[in-house]
Amino acid sequence: MNDCFYRRRQFILGPPSFPTINGWTTGEIAPGLQLSTHPDLSVCHVSDNTKSLTLLGDILDPRETEATNTEILHQLSRELRPNVQLENFPRFTDRFFGRWVMIVTSPSDILLFGDATGQRQVHYTIRNGSVWCASQADLIAKHLEFAPDPEAVEMRDMVRDIMDEGFHQHFWWPGDKTMFRHIRRLLPNNSINLRSGAVQRFFGQGGNHRSRPLTEVVRTATELLQGAFLSARNRFPIALACSAGWDSRVLMAASQVVRDDVFYFSRKPYYWSRHHPDIAVPKRLLSRANLKHRTVNMPPVMSEEFAQIYRASLETPHENWGVMSEGLLRALPAELRIVTGNISEVCRCFYWDDSTPPEVTPYLLTEKSLLGRSRFTLNAFEQWLSDAQFGKAFHPLDMAYWEQRAGSWAAAMHDELAIAHDAFPLYNCRELLTTMLSVDNKYRRAPNYELYQQLIKHMWPEGLSEPINPPKPPLSPFDKLIDIFKSVVRRSLPDPIVVQLIRLFRYWHGF
Repeated sequence: MNDCFYRRRQFILGPPSFPTINGWTTGEIAPGLQLSTHPDLSVCHVSDNTKSLTLLGDILDPRETEATNTEILHQLSRELRPNVQLENFPRFTDRFFGRWVMIVTSPSDILLFGDATGQRQVHYTIRNGSVWCASQADLIAKHLEFAPDPEAVEMRDMVRDIMDEGFHQHFWWPGDKTMFRHIRRLLPNNSINLRSGAVQRFFGQGGNHRSRPLTEVVRTATELLQGAFLSARNRFPIALACSAGWDSRVLMAASQVVRDDVFYFSRKPYYWSRHHPDIAVPKRLLSRANLKHRTVNMPPVMSEEFAQIYRASLETPHENWGVMSEGLLRALPAELRIVTGNISEVCRCFYWDDSTPPEVTPYLLTEKSLLGRSRFTLNAFEQWLSDAQFGKAFHPLDMAYWEQRAGSWAAAMHDELAIAHDAFPLYNCRELLTTMLSVDNKYRRAPNYELYQQLIKHMWPEGLSEPINPPKPPLSPFDKLIDIFKSVVRRSLPDPIVVQLIRLFRYWHGF
């Protein structure tokens, strides 16, 4: 495997003494502040006599769909007038989509912040008066010789025991925690001043959020989603990951404005049959619309070569995502930008309903997150609740999904997928999320998810011709054998033997 995949699309930001990685692009973006980036990470920089803006990743404008990264930065630079306080500037980016980090310098300060849900992660620490930032916490820890936090290791191992196989897909760090006590994650809706090290929340606290009628929300959300697809299509070839779920169906509907330019696909884990709803439903829908659907087979495990690079590139690698990354890497054209339906759950009351206790406590968050009741996790959630003080603007459990689950779990997934393909969730826009959250809660809840039904109906009525998340067909005797093999035999055999047996089973069964 080529070394170009090692820490692909990652970055390091800090004082000039920060070590660089061979082959990365390194330069000073402000006095005493050095940026080093993997060559496949998109970097854009604009400046004038008084300020500069640096973008890591790609930013999309749903209203000016032809605008490039450079043009958007120039527009933002014009909006950053002398009377605008730098700490308020992040709200000027509410309208944008994408997966990015922005660094803004003024004569007195340097501010760093990210996209709406923090999908391009930033880990940071303060050492000897300097702020150090990086894509992965271990990049900082290795240079500053930080040892793993024993409480973090204990919590991770406890969650591994609770989740079993699910650990490799569903584990995430709570609060702003990492594996290392002195390294933190910058949470969504927060910025960090790179001069002082001060972290400040710029969105989500206090006030009341204006309630909007369903028809208005559907109209505005449609404009934003379709505009995001148009903007993405004008930048790069896009692939849309499809399933039988709500989030995917809305994106399939919104993508009809660029339908002839989208690579539609569904991933197929080795233990699924081709009749699984997440494959069969989108295939039938797209076929009915005369659009091609591809099924991408996932390997049972990572190859040894890919696994070595994958694990070395990440602080807490998720084995299941590694399998997915390698499967997509080998099956999809390298230039495709993958669009996912993640983080939409923020708007679907994922963590609460009428039976949920009214008081949101650290104990309730451990229950919702499935991360267990370790002291480490309870302290993390207690600190987050104390710092947030959401008031009446949003339900705390909606914000918990936004800033905790989406800002940690989903962000880690997109960072890990970036080793193979750059990917971003199309719902990642603060204006879109707050618009969808502004409708009456009854329209956002299971089982009907009326807001989502209306969005699909408005953009692509044919998208409702197939059921959403239909029951999986009963397992055949052979599928049951595969299930037993996955849950029992795989734990006791070396990976190479597992791979060969799975290939034999698939050949025999005609997968």
